[in-house]
Amino acid sequence: HLYPIFFQFQGGKGVATAIGAILGISLPLAGALIVIWLAVVALTRYSSLAALVTALIAPAIAIALGLSTIAYAIAGISALLIWRHRANIQRLMAGEEDKLGAKKK
Repeated sequence: HLYPIFFQFQGGKGVATAIGAILGISLPLAGALIVIWLAVVALTRYSSLAALVTALIAPAIAIALGLSTIAYAIAGISALLIWRHRANIQRLMAGEEDKLGAKKK
């Protein structure tokens, strides 16, 4: 879903795919990550920032929930997700990222 051959290796950022995979691995982990994502969105209105924050702390949450055996896989998923958000990170740092519900510039 990040680099699909059928779309000339131009895919999405992997957030929905990641949460879908994590739902299949651990419902408590997926639930915790969804709550974190929602909290960051509620506080900032930045979907991309919420995805980045959630991805950064996902491996730690996995370990805290006793899922240390999959924490490395979660860290790999998180690293790919963060990599795909490079442009969003630049826009966030420049103050140019669109907020949820804001009118397009």
